[in-house]
Amino acid sequence: MLDVVINPRLQPAASRWRVKVASGVGMAIAAGLCGLGQGKATASACEALARNPGARGGLIIFLILGLALIESLTLFTLVIILLKVKP
Repeated sequence: MLDVVINPRLQPAASRWRVKVASGVGMAIAAGLCGLGQGKATASACEALARNPGARGGLIIFLILGLALIESLTLFTLVIILLKVKP
């Protein structure tokens, strides 16, 4: 029984659909929340730039770094899903 839980390829085909549906829901949640995070980060950067235009150089660097890290969460989720779900 434990082998079936650890290795989804040992499960019958009828119960593998749960893994695919859960993977799709997980990817949707990850993409949606990363989009919200990127929007909040960009809005905060625009507000900071409006308050202090002289800090543009450092602000842009940290903004791009933060957006890349947020986007990497979605890509890590996609990689895990592609490794987990086998056709």
